[in-house]
Amino acid sequence: MYIFLFISTGLIYRYLFSNTDILTICINFNLVIFLLYAYDKFAAIKNMQRIPEIQLHLCSLFLSTPGAFLGQRIFNHKLKKSSFMIKYWFITILQLIIGLVIYLNIPIIVETIK
Repeated sequence: MYIFLFISTGLIYRYLFSNTDILTICINFNLVIFLLYAYDKFAAIKNMQRIPEIQLHLCSLFLSTPGAFLGQRIFNHKLKKSSFMIKYWFITILQLIIGLVIYLNIPIIVETIK
């Protein structure tokens, strides 16, 4: 499992530091987090080693929440665990706020970041 994470992360960073367009990067990020949820659901069914929740949250934070959302819905995974879902929605709202700030180019926050 961790080899999969390592290889996936390497591929993602390769795309980040090349001339690949943003759409390709977003698709890859969503695919990786989606596959993590698929693996975790499979591991839960087979009583194998699971991906810790904190790692799923960090991957959602740094990779993509839409892929996590699809993984949760398609595999019916982690939907009933309210503590997990509260953290997931917090991460989603945080990403939306950051994206909105960047998109609208709000000067106060953008200047602070620079």
